Amino acid sequence: MGETIGKWIAAAIALIFFYQKIVKPFIAKTLELKTEDPIDRKTRIVFDEEAKAPNDGAELRKQAERSFKLSEADQTERIKYDATLEKLRKIIEESPRQSSDTIGALLKDA
Repeated sequence: MGETIGKWIAAAIALIFFYQKIVKPFIAKTLELKTEDPIDRKTRIVFDEEAKAPNDGAELRKQAERSFKLSEADQTERIKYDATLEKLRKIIEESPRQSSDTIGALLKDA
């Protein structure tokens, strides 16, 4: 019986040692906050406090494009996307039942 208690005490001491030497430093290192700013200064959006807020999506998009300084290729891709989206809206408005059946068939095949 005395040997069993001794084994339990030895196991408890080993666990305390393991916690102090391995687990505690690992937790401290994991929770340590980085002091350097990971966000690149070029990608930040600058808001003008005095400017009035845009009321529609087009004005908001223009402000975002100016802020991000989109290239000409990006703008042409955006125009193509907007045109395709508008065509899809028109098709869905003209025949919603057929559009929903087509989307359902596409989802079944996926």
